[in-house]
Amino acid sequence: MVADEESDLAERAPRRRPWRPDAAWNRVLAHHTSPEEAGTVFTLAAPKMAVFCHYTLMGGGQGGREVTPEQAVERARKTYDGPLVAGEDLMSFEIGETVVMKKFGA
Repeated sequence: MVADEESDLAERAPRRRPWRPDAAWNRVLAHHTSPEEAGTVFTLAAPKMAVFCHYTLMGGGQGGREVTPEQAVERARKTYDGPLVAGEDLMSFEIGETVVMKKFGA
C-alpha cells in the first residue's frame, strides 16, 4: 500500500512457501509483483510512506527459498529509496503533513 493523501495504492510482495512448479501456482504468482517491481511503482508514485501490505511469500527467493517481509523491503530498496515498511496485522497510519505509523498495542 502506498500511504498518501489521495490514498494511492500499490500492493504486492515476494513469495515464501516452497515453490510448486504447477500451472495453478504459476497463475497465482503471475498476478503479483516482485519487491523490485513494487519499488519501481513506489518510485513513480512518490508516496509519503510505502507499505507492503499484501504478501504472497511463496518461493520467491533464489531456488525457491523463503523470503521474509524484511527481505522484501531490502529487495525493494534496489529500485526505491523512499520511506518504506513491511506492514503487520493491525498496523495503522495517520496520514497528514507527515505519516505516523502505529503498531498494534504500541
